[in-house]
Amino acid sequence: MVTRSLCILALIGFSSCTADVNWKPVSYGYLLHDGNSKVWMVDQMVKDSADVGPFLRKDKDVLIFYYSGAFRYSALPKLGTNEGKKGTFFFDTEKKSLTLSFNGGEDWKYDFKTVTEDSIYIAPVKGGKTDVGLKLIPFPEIL
Repeated sequence: MVTRSLCILALIGFSSCTADVNWKPVSYGYLLHDGNSKVWMVDQMVKDSADVGPFLRKDKDVLIFYYSGAFRYSALPKLGTNEGKKGTFFFDTEKKSLTLSFNGGEDWKYDFKTVTEDSIYIAPVKGGKTDVGLKLIPFPEIL
C-alpha cells in the first residue's frame, strides 16, 4: 500500500513538472554583454590546434561587447587609447554563430563551440576572413 502510494505521488509530481511547460532557447547574446557591457580577455588564439596568441597576460587582447551591439577589439596595453578595431556584432541564437563586423567592412564569423562557467570558445567558420579560434575568459581581477 505504501509503495503504491509513493508511486502515485511520484507520477503526479513528475507529470506536473513537465506538463504544458514551454522551454525557451538560451540566448548567448546576453552572455556576451550582460545587459550592459562586458570585457573579455582573449586567453587563447587557436590556429591548427596550437595557441598562437601572446603568452603573458599583459600582452593579450581584449574584446568588449556592448548592449548596443557595438564591440571593440584591442590589445590590452592600448585599452586606454583610441587604438584598436571597432564595429558591430550579431549573434544568431538558432545557429549559435557570432559575426564581428569591423568598421571598414571586414567580417569575422564564428560558431560557439564550448561555453563553460569561466570561458567561451568560438571557432572560425570555414571559408571566413579569419582562421583563428578564440578562447574568451571574463576579464580577470588584476591585483
